[in-house]
Amino acid sequence: MMIRKILYLCLTWVSVSYPVNAMAACCSDEQYAAEVKRAIGFNQPADELFLEANKKAIAIKDDGVQFILTDNNSYIFNGERSEMSVQSPYQIGDTVLYQFSFRLLDSPVFSEGWDGVWVIVAQWHDQPDPRKGETWSNYKSSSPPLSYQLEYDDRLYLVLHSANHDERIPVLPNQQISCRTQVHWLYETDGQVSGWCDVDGVRHPFDFSDDIMINDYYHYFKFGLYRDKNIDELMGIEYNALTISEVKNEE
Repeated sequence: MMIRKILYLCLTWVSVSYPVNAMAACCSDEQYAAEVKRAIGFNQPADELFLEANKKAIAIKDDGVQFILTDNNSYIFNGERSEMSVQSPYQIGDTVLYQFSFRLLDSPVFSEGWDGVWVIVAQWHDQPDPRKGETWSNYKSSSPPLSYQLEYDDRLYLVLHSANHDERIPVLPNQQISCRTQVHWLYETDGQVSGWCDVDGVRHPFDFSDDIMINDYYHYFKFGLYRDKNIDELMGIEYNALTISEVKNEE
């Protein structure tokens, strides 16, 4: 309870929708992870959650976590980002269900578009395989093979993107978006992605096969905001729920 109260006292409001954590040093990364787990009801251990954000760019609420990027708080780990990464392992051939809910915080950028070419709000990313002696220093990383992106083309879309497939879903700020994404993880052959996203109760289903693994080590999940370095405008997203579960006895 004390950590939660401290995190609330750390917030100063710069607008109605965009609180910013003003006392970044108030908590350790482990305490942040524990509070994120609580705020979004994450069903796995807190030690699977890792902060990839400037602490000024994340605000933890009673019922959600806000990731907020501006031109002065967004650069970390060689990118414009405010994210949490999730190291929830699985074996090749497993089927894993990822369920999460979020809303985009209101900002003119979502109705006017942006100069950069991409904005990612959730992704599955490859990583070095320690079984082969790989580390981030000797591993060549690639763009995420599976991700949820935002695109602006006369209006705003949430796009489930893979190498050869796009699912485009029209969205607006402040809409409640809930996605259920089931992934059958296969390497050197097409994996299977199925599920749906509900946007204010309207369901958009998807079911497709594609190459979704870059190497044969589990791809970790990240959520929050990661965007092109040319974007300077205020941008925010609030995650309200996240669960990750292995699907057993799939027929």
